[in-house]
Amino acid sequence: MSPRPPGVRLRSLFLVLLVVTASLSGLTVQSDEAAAQPLTDFPYRQEIPVPIDTGQPGATYQPVDLRISFDHACWAKNETVHSVRVAAETNGELTELESQIYDLAYTDGSHIDACSLVFYIPGWATGSERYLVLYDDEETFPPRYPDHVGVEEASYYYEPVPGQRIDFDYYKLMQEEDVAYGVIQQGELLGNGISQVVVKMKPGAPAYETNYADQMASFSLFYSVDGDQERTGTGYAEEVSKAVLVDGTLMVRVQLAGADPDGTVYSDHVYTYYYSPPAATAMRNRMSVNIHQQVLESVDIGGNMEEDGMYAGILSFRVRSQSFDKLNTGRILPYVHMPDENGIVRAYEMPLNPISSEHDWVLRTRDDADIGPAGWVSLDDPGTGKAHGLVFQSTDGLYPGREDGLQVKASGQQYVNVPGLEADAGQVIVNRNAYETGGEHNIRLPGDLDVQTNVAFFTSETGGYDAIAQEAALFRQLVAQRPYERGTIESDTAAAYNLTVAAHLAPSFPL
Repeated sequence: MSPRPPGVRLRSLFLVLLVVTASLSGLTVQSDEAAAQPLTDFPYRQEIPVPIDTGQPGATYQPVDLRISFDHACWAKNETVHSVRVAAETNGELTELESQIYDLAYTDGSHIDACSLVFYIPGWATGSERYLVLYDDEETFPPRYPDHVGVEEASYYYEPVPGQRIDFDYYKLMQEEDVAYGVIQQGELLGNGISQVVVKMKPGAPAYETNYADQMASFSLFYSVDGDQERTGTGYAEEVSKAVLVDGTLMVRVQLAGADPDGTVYSDHVYTYYYSPPAATAMRNRMSVNIHQQVLESVDIGGNMEEDGMYAGILSFRVRSQSFDKLNTGRILPYVHMPDENGIVRAYEMPLNPISSEHDWVLRTRDDADIGPAGWVSLDDPGTGKAHGLVFQSTDGLYPGREDGLQVKASGQQYVNVPGLEADAGQVIVNRNAYETGGEHNIRLPGDLDVQTNVAFFTSETGGYDAIAQEAALFRQLVAQRPYERGTIESDTAAAYNLTVAAHLAPSFPL
């Protein structure tokens, strides 16, 4: 280890004198003093390898989440009491940035040699700045950053009309005093299983209520079946394993895992929400999902044959009620946009007011609408710029052979039409690539299907599908660095699955 410079010894003496003086005078060393500790006091610094050009459009307020190994011993007792700081350096000047550490690798009771580190690109970034991690091998004042985000378990029940029930358990993800997202653990929505569904709330939502819901995205592994239920999958999970993995000041992370009631398919996902300042979240917001979809035993699909192994989907809703004001919510946006395999952005119109209880498919299997290498799909309104999108880390390397890739289908459907209540839905679903033009549609879900990748559920209030495309380019660079770790989880299938993943090791998951 390199010797500590004389200035560090003087700084240590200063800290002792400050504490003694505060004690003698009856004063408390306040968090403002701790937070204002000069960055020049920290003897060690290393450059952080930020993978994006921070001067490009869309880069500001992007979350950076990566693994850091320290060149020297780093003093840290836990995730909140430690010496780690992040700074942006511009023309030799250092500006401290809020940060969070987790997954500490201890070398003794108060030192680490590695940790995972979270911060976000500041709004003033130009691309000329450098990002540094600063730290000490001796005790320092701990950082005192505001706790911007949080997670809590909650339940929701509402039955406006007998037999039409909304009933589920969920993780409530908070930003400051607002509800940002809900991650549904298990339950039902008007007769449909909704485990592994993310509900994005409107900006500034003060409570988790139907009238504050903005958009849903499903990460259940669904497939269509014969009979009235029409489909089955992990959305109908009756037992779910769950855990809060990280609850920090800038990032929260939860895990959900469960199988369908027949034990045929299994989903194990890690959901991550990163803080972004209110001025940014009023215009755009995102949920990152590290997905792991498995088929446990081969099964033939039935029913409409269109949901033939759904990895993820955007689920829009439009509910109108004469009697229950808080049910009057939702809107189906008019267009689907996506880049094809040649990079050309294709547009498809959605049914805005479906009148049939049967799916009105505007994109079917035979349309062979595969997502191109840019890796995104958007449901949007060109008139307002409102857009919801799914962004994929990769569109290939997901499953070996001809069925590698991602195929998009879209439909509208009227779910409920009873006196006083109408509920319509529009869905844009991303499936396994079970069909190529001129070939046969493979209606058998193979028992060796095992798909792992990262997906972002991203919303732009005004940027349209161009904002989704912009996010996709940034996400694919940033997510390659992010560390995700799973443990062994037991599901209702009575089998244990070791699902350890380190997403930062490769741009896509090996199969």
